[in-house]
Amino acid sequence: MSIHPNLLKAARLLLDTSQPDLAADAGISERSLRKLESLDPDTTVRTIEAVKRALEGHGVIFFDDGETSGFRLPNSRLPKFG
Repeated sequence: MSIHPNLLKAARLLLDTSQPDLAADAGISERSLRKLESLDPDTTVRTIEAVKRALEGHGVIFFDDGETSGFRLPNSRLPKFG
């Protein structure tokens, strides 16, 4: 499944994970993650897949049914609020 970089960024933000931490988890450079999140057309499929796998390791579940795409996150993975 090809995933839009904005979904990856939204998942990172919802997890309250920094770019340096996610880049390390994905095994990519911070520069590559910044390029992905800024929709740089030179972003590689390898980078997208590495970030997707890293986010899945944090509990994110991505979906795409052909008409809609998005992600789910178990409540236990949400940052504390209030």
